[in-house]
Amino acid sequence: MHSIGISISEMELPSPEALYPKKKNDGGYEKDGLIGMDLVRLVLERAQSAHEGVDILVKLLEEFGQRGQAGYEMDHRYDNGFLVCDEKEAFLIETWGRDWQVVKREEGVHNISNFYNTKPDDVSVQSEHLEERGKELGLVSKDGGKVDLRSNNNSFFYNLGTPHTRCKAISSHLNSLSKGF
Repeated sequence: MHSIGISISEMELPSPEALYPKKKNDGGYEKDGLIGMDLVRLVLERAQSAHEGVDILVKLLEEFGQRGQAGYEMDHRYDNGFLVCDEKEAFLIETWGRDWQVVKREEGVHNISNFYNTKPDDVSVQSEHLEERGKELGLVSKDGGKVDLRSNNNSFFYNLGTPHTRCKAISSHLNSLSKGF
């Protein structure tokens, strides 16, 4: 959190929160892309509100890409998810290469945990090429309409049960803490 009240969290696996999609989006997998913590630092450094933080984050993602080298002794690259909030607004951003989708959280609590979790109908805005690239790789909702990144969860990590079990438990805990506010 920075001094004017913007907070941002980032997820990456396996340390312990990245997005490792089954199908990679070639737009954004350069060797010199940013890592999630670069994006967090740059947003906190520049944004004056959560909404502005989202704008900054997606512009950086589109311009510079992600999946920069995050490993010290090994090649470690991943996609990211973010929660960006201030006292007025909260946004979930899930990324896939240089593409992204944003959900504005209107009420309640939310957390992120190692997997794509956004329902297509909840997406407020998305990158220009997400639909095209997702459909090329068959990442569409069951009704065949919108791109559904949930279908791109890496089955190895997702089937361990840990991400969704942890997400559900944290949401339950946060809901219990928020009563009375």
